[in-house]
Amino acid sequence: MDKVTLRLDGKPYTVEADPHQFTAAELNAVERHTGMTVREWRDKLMDRGGSTLAWTALAWIAKRRAGEYVKWHDFEDDLKVLELLESVEFGSGEPEPPTG
Repeated sequence: MDKVTLRLDGKPYTVEADPHQFTAAELNAVERHTGMTVREWRDKLMDRGGSTLAWTALAWIAKRRAGEYVKWHDFEDDLKVLELLESVEFGSGEPEPPTG
């Protein structure tokens, strides 16, 4: 499994599921805004329904990687997180958690 695809406002965003592909800035932002360590964040992402905060962080990274720079708090205020969770697809579209 190498990718996670999310839909935000009907638009697909794909993020590499490999934790080695995240930058220090991205992981520092996750820790700063969620209070989770990288390991905690990864574990929570493995359970699609387990943490809306973890999925909010991944969606925020996906938007920023797509060139849509939005402040965390503005993004969090507007995100329809349950719709996001329902849209998650791993790799080939099969609902499996990323490994690693």
